[in-house]
Amino acid sequence: MNEFRLKISSEDFLYLIKTRRVTRQFKKKKVNNEYLELILESAFWTPTGGNQRLNQYIVIQEADTLRKIRAVSPGMLSLPPVLIINCIDTNHSEGEEFFFDEQPLAFIDAGTALENMLLMTQVLGLGACPVMSFNKQSVQKLIGLPQYLVPFLMIMLGEPLKPHLVKPASIDINKFTHWEEYKKE
Repeated sequence: MNEFRLKISSEDFLYLIKTRRVTRQFKKKKVNNEYLELILESAFWTPTGGNQRLNQYIVIQEADTLRKIRAVSPGMLSLPPVLIINCIDTNHSEGEEFFFDEQPLAFIDAGTALENMLLMTQVLGLGACPVMSFNKQSVQKLIGLPQYLVPFLMIMLGEPLKPHLVKPASIDINKFTHWEEYKKE
């Protein structure tokens, strides 16, 4: 057995995963900066391919900027108190002769960082919703991003308007898992 033990039990961690839901409606309440820093720190600790760390994060809290971004983002169904935009630094990737748009590595890294952020949001009692339906060029222009920082995904977050009442169901993993080889039923 590995000597490294987490402070959270596997049952508690699985419960956290089972009860995480997407929040699309938020209270009009500011999110504590300490919470935002914990969410961003959770993104930093995501393992990345080749330790490239291509992600840069832009935190938007200004209501006028949020409204403008929402106008070019069909995936934003409401106006959250906070929007975190995950950008891929193409200068850094190309300097390493790694072209992010030719390999899925940057997208996998962004997705794993997203999951860390969503789980931390859940731990903090906040709600979050990933957004990929937005006009990247318009968002880039609205927030003054240089050409080499490409917005890839956004996360709306804040205090949920209504609590999520979730009772996790039991599942049989063997309905979607095959051991050693695929076996058609």
